[in-house]
Amino acid sequence: MKFGTFSSKVINYIINNILPPVVRDSGLLKPLFWLAFGRRTSVLFWNFRDRALDYSSEDIARIYRETAQNDLKKTSDLSPFLLKRLLEECEGSRNLIDVGCGRGALCDELAARGHNIIGCDLARIAPSNLEGKYAVARTEHLPYADNSVDVVMCSHVLEHVPNIFQAVNELRRIALKKMVIVLPVERPYRRGFNLHLWFFPYRLNVLQILRSAEVSSGYLLEKHGAEWLYIENFSNE
Repeated sequence: MKFGTFSSKVINYIINNILPPVVRDSGLLKPLFWLAFGRRTSVLFWNFRDRALDYSSEDIARIYRETAQNDLKKTSDLSPFLLKRLLEECEGSRNLIDVGCGRGALCDELAARGHNIIGCDLARIAPSNLEGKYAVARTEHLPYADNSVDVVMCSHVLEHVPNIFQAVNELRRIALKKMVIVLPVERPYRRGFNLHLWFFPYRLNVLQILRSAEVSSGYLLEKHGAEWLYIENFSNE
């Protein structure tokens, strides 16, 4: 038996917002993980946050590949509101990249509007909609030149990245006009139905990460439901 998307959302809400930490971080929830993912995959999720910083880059990539097809995987984590907002932020720009593009849902939307969109992710096989416009890469090491992309987007990705500071520097490095980041509003907890390593319950947590470097660019930070939208503009156009 495995839970569907709706059931997983309900369970996630209960775990994250109702259960006290002493229960949430105990072993009492392990049967739910077994039911949701199956025994082997549940072990990867259950132990991930305790062991993640000891994993190599290759280990991290392997775990993401092994868990990519679990039944809780959605086409996109973006809410409809922020999807519309990201499309608006890309208007007037030609060359775009979606870092951590997953199954390419956002890329599809942008390509349909005439943008030249490329994607990169850890998956070894490109989504069918991105063949020829896809790179296998970690967010901390992007294979693109400085200021080579008009708009750099990174949605629901940075919470997974061990070296988040290096990843943000890479996103900023390749952006010419704009950097757009979406993060989940989420409390820190030990166990969960995701492979998150970083948590952003408050505005301060977002700015501690994204504004840690000395940068002169202006920024916008907005909270929309269970998501943060962060935008840096690098040009005066």
